Amino acid sequence: MSKNEDRMISSRKRAMQTLTKLTDSELRELNRRSRYKAENDAKPESTGKVKGAVSDPTLSRVVAIMSGENITDPVWESVRRIAHLLNDISEMCIAIDNERLFLDSKGPQQKDRTANCEACGREVMCTPKDRLRSGYCQKCYDAWRHEGKPFRSMFAAKMKESAK
Repeated sequence: MSKNEDRMISSRKRAMQTLTKLTDSELRELNRRSRYKAENDAKPESTGKVKGAVSDPTLSRVVAIMSGENITDPVWESVRRIAHLLNDISEMCIAIDNERLFLDSKGPQQKDRTANCEACGREVMCTPKDRLRSGYCQKCYDAWRHEGKPFRSMFAAKMKESAK
């Protein structure tokens, strides 16, 4: 086995070990524990409102953070990180599925796929360097555009005559 193959197999096994430990009931329990972030229970020294003051919860929160009254909640932060990581894993699994789908359906067929040019009849390999453009090979497509894109049937007849 190659190093890449070993790495892919061990990575998949490690991911499966971790994900099988996270059952639905455990995720529900984590969500329940992190529903509310811990807050400071201490009452402010002055609860009275100054005459003419405006209630601004955003400013109050910023002042609380700046004055050191902000409480860190490691459980809430940990569950939030787990949720973000699970979302990232889900997106990566979708990307892996898309790559596998490409390899299973398009990869081998792309090499074997050929088509014929509608104008000159040349066999086109349908690769990025030799592809059909509007049913024509690159040479015929360029000629068709150079002539101002005339009627396709007239152009094809003209190209078939010139190929004889």
